[in-house]
Amino acid sequence: MDEVNMNVDMNEPLDTRIRLSSDKILVEVESNETKKDSGLIVTTSDEPGEIKTGIVVATGKGKVNFGNIIPMGVEVGEKVMFQYGTKVIVEGNPYMLITESADLLIAFN
Repeated sequence: MDEVNMNVDMNEPLDTRIRLSSDKILVEVESNETKKDSGLIVTTSDEPGEIKTGIVVATGKGKVNFGNIIPMGVEVGEKVMFQYGTKVIVEGNPYMLITESADLLIAFN
């Protein structure tokens, strides 16, 4: 795949450099490793269907329903829980792309 160069100010926040369609949410998934007091590192699997948590880094404008935009229920910076999504790489970093109406389980501050 060819690399695409865009004229983007890399000092700007990610949510201003990327535009998602409709009710899409870009999530930075939290690490699935936990270090126990004993020094043992426990890693949960990254299997589909497993509940994951992460921070919203970008959102679309909202779902379009009969010509009306239904605003997103989450904002950049909020923590979310979700079960399914699509792994994507943006600027060399891994993220999950989820759909608010189908994949989002819960959002909390």
